[in-house]
Amino acid sequence: MLWLLSCALITEGDREQRMDNDGDGWELPQDCDDGDDTVYPNRAEECNGIDDDCDGDVDEGLDVGAWYLDADEDGYGDPEQGVDACEGPEGYVDNGDDCDDGEQFINPAAEELCNDGIDNNCFEDGKDCRLAGELSHLDADAALFGSTENGGVGWSIHAVPDLGPRNNALVIGAPGWSGFTGSAYVVLEPKEGQQYAESGTAAIRGIEGSELGFSIDHVPPLDGEGPELILGAPGVDLESGRVYRVDTPVFGEVEITDIEGYVYGADKGVTLGYAVAGSGDLSGDGQPDIAISSPSASSTYSAIDPGRVTVHDAALTEPVRDGDATGIVTSSSITALFGYAVEVADVDSDGADDLIVGAPYSSEGTAAGGEVSVFLGPIGVLDVDDRDAAIMPNWPGDNLGAALAADGDLNLDGYVDILVGAPGSSIGDPRAGVAALFTGPVDSGEAELSDAVVLVLGEDGQSTSGCAQCVGGAVANLGDIDQDGYGDVAVGAGLYTRNGPTGSDPSAVLLYGGAQLGGTFDYTDSDLLIEGGRSSAFGGAVALAGDANADGVLDLAVGAATADGDETSSGAVFLFWGSAP
Repeated sequence: MLWLLSCALITEGDREQRMDNDGDGWELPQDCDDGDDTVYPNRAEECNGIDDDCDGDVDEGLDVGAWYLDADEDGYGDPEQGVDACEGPEGYVDNGDDCDDGEQFINPAAEELCNDGIDNNCFEDGKDCRLAGELSHLDADAALFGSTENGGVGWSIHAVPDLGPRNNALVIGAPGWSGFTGSAYVVLEPKEGQQYAESGTAAIRGIEGSELGFSIDHVPPLDGEGPELILGAPGVDLESGRVYRVDTPVFGEVEITDIEGYVYGADKGVTLGYAVAGSGDLSGDGQPDIAISSPSASSTYSAIDPGRVTVHDAALTEPVRDGDATGIVTSSSITALFGYAVEVADVDSDGADDLIVGAPYSSEGTAAGGEVSVFLGPIGVLDVDDRDAAIMPNWPGDNLGAALAADGDLNLDGYVDILVGAPGSSIGDPRAGVAALFTGPVDSGEAELSDAVVLVLGEDGQSTSGCAQCVGGAVANLGDIDQDGYGDVAVGAGLYTRNGPTGSDPSAVLLYGGAQLGGTFDYTDSDLLIEGGRSSAFGGAVALAGDANADGVLDLAVGAATADGDETSSGAVFLFWGSAP
């Protein structure tokens, strides 16, 4: 009776739990799948995504990997489309490294193409394509050589916007061409590799001894089709000098004697046109003006007048005497070389253009220490004591003011910054030179060279006279060459003077601007260091090349006025294509 009662207590569910439904020798609950005779405890685990041995783990102890869909069949999978399996399903690969699984030519093995706006090789934000590290002049993307002995191609370089099919032209000065007759070359479409500078669109020829192309600038279109070129020729008429206005476009060979509009120096030896600066309104009449220096830098005639800078209406249509100017700023010294470098910029952001003048041999602060003077516009009749702001040297022989650049705002504070060169400075090594950046506004008071926000120091100096490395002999604002929103600059150490090279191993560097701009560092620690040919004066001129190759990114130009091409010291300009990160 008790036995019968116990049997009655076993339910149909209990009977099913104790049955081996799949015939694999295991009953529930030990068998985790009693409907599959290949699944039971202690069975060897297979790679099938099933818990074959009923231990609660799937495919344990087996080589299970992640597999990723490779829709574009480039060998790299989509990291968002993955499965875990011992073997990959069809169309899957064993990596999830593709950043665009819909484009076969975008993957980690692809070559990164600069400036196309695409992360070609899936390297986070893309390869850093910026010019950086150490390069040689031989690494240049393009080189424009002179064709005549001692031609001096690359003494001066200037980019002119809105000219030619690429809306950008390079104008290159060769003041030594044909026995210092001088020439200026207009190059509209520089080609990769090597070419002659005179194979460009136009060659503007000077007159005997004029040194045409010694200085170059431009002003916006006046009555011509394009911008107006401003060409300095300080050697004309026993170094009294001239500055010409040349309408564009120009083609073929042009004789400067056919140009009717120019300013001329009245006295021999004043070297009018040693430096020029256009694209500003210094008189306040709403029209473009030209600032022209006469630093009395003659190597042949004794200086009889202090250096000065004159301001003239850019719409030159006939010869104009230098004294017939709308503005005149005069130095108190005949040896200061006042006007050796000249810039025009609105330094105080008041809407009126201002004048910045370098005098590298001024002894007002210390012997041949130099100085930089700032005169707020509009410019009338002034002398150096009327200046509104000044940058003064630290050491004798600093030669502060040998180079100037004042058309950039590197820290984006709304004020123009001033980059100055002092190629004889001993702030670093003796006489090795320095480039110094003063952030704006530089519109009042007096600062010393060492007060600069950024100091780039020369190295390997020497205690003898003259500059040892000549860092700061050339400076330039390049605009935003790496497209990060901040302006960038270049500094040259060309080891060169007007009378020839003063050393060897010249070079140029590029510095990228940024929010944290500031500090003191050695020249060779710059973002980019480019070394030139021995005794070539590489870095004697540095300049923005505009977008020379029409790829949407600004480029760098470096002059080497005594570089050897087919002829000795024919000179060259080396172009380096800029790139964004």
